[in-house]
Amino acid sequence: MHKLQIVKLFFLVFIIPFIFISIVYASNQIVELNYEYDNNEGTIIVNVHYDVDNGNRELYGLGIRIHYDSSFIEYDHSNFYQPQKLISSQNSDDDTNNYDNDEKTNSYILMAWGSLQSNFPGTSVTLPLKLAELHFKIVNIHELTKINVVQTSGHDHYGFISKSIEIDLNFNCNLTSKLITDSSLLGYTATVGGATVTVLPFGITSVTNIYGEFFFDNIPYGNCILEIESSYFETITKNININEGINSLVPIQIYKPKCKSMYTQNEIDQIINQVKNEKESIIFEKEETIRQLSNSMASMYTQGYLDDAIIEAEKRGELKYDINQDGKVGLEEVIRYLETLSGVRVESLIIFPDNSD
Repeated sequence: MHKLQIVKLFFLVFIIPFIFISIVYASNQIVELNYEYDNNEGTIIVNVHYDVDNGNRELYGLGIRIHYDSSFIEYDHSNFYQPQKLISSQNSDDDTNNYDNDEKTNSYILMAWGSLQSNFPGTSVTLPLKLAELHFKIVNIHELTKINVVQTSGHDHYGFISKSIEIDLNFNCNLTSKLITDSSLLGYTATVGGATVTVLPFGITSVTNIYGEFFFDNIPYGNCILEIESSYFETITKNININEGINSLVPIQIYKPKCKSMYTQNEIDQIINQVKNEKESIIFEKEETIRQLSNSMASMYTQGYLDDAIIEAEKRGELKYDINQDGKVGLEEVIRYLETLSGVRVESLIIFPDNSD
């Protein structure tokens, strides 16, 4: 065979197919990610965008896995923007096989779109197209966390291009305040220590110190809820807005003791009556003891001694003190006076001051 023919044959068999294959595989399906912070939900939203570098909108479909680290962000839910062509979506799963060859991720979300008529994403849509948004709750802060995209299926003879992103979970926001009781409870304000303060929906907690103070460092900005739990007061919540920098709140007042919700009104009435009855019983026992003691003390002195004591007390002007406030000077006043003179009742010196000196 002539050398020129051999060269032509080689070109037809090897070079042209290679060029053709190169042209076919020069087209790629592209997935790009970006993220934003949702102030209202307190979540990270990862947006999944789709494109094709040759603009072809009539393909068979695309399947991908989104890989992330669940120790920093926790998958919550997804919103899809091509639901009619969504053929598979899976909640978060553990990446035990390390499909993305990245030790910094441990979980993934699987999703796929398809069209048997080769109409993905469709001639009526404009590229690039937003396919989905993934909502993640923040589990850990102070770190960067990575998200990767891996293709699981695609259109024949099309390549795949994607780029990982890193989510910055460092927030320049601090929060400080203190917890006090409402003045209507005790007649004055008091600090509440040992209470647990939680920032929702992030689940970040702090415990108040003995001065009722609590601190949060590097928390996400935006709208959030403070949940305050204490052993002695009912749980309360407070809506707040966190701005960048230092956020100092006015003292938070709590005013509902837990006991008010631990008992019914009937049970409270029963407790009050029980305390009242016990108090009356104690008073009766005390008065009975005083009566018995007075009687026993009276038997210690002769009538003549008592008469002399009364005369002496009248001279000294001390029987004018009516210690039992019964409107007259009687046996109890005399006994108290005798105890004072004999040193038996020292405190009686306060009740019966000596004015003769």
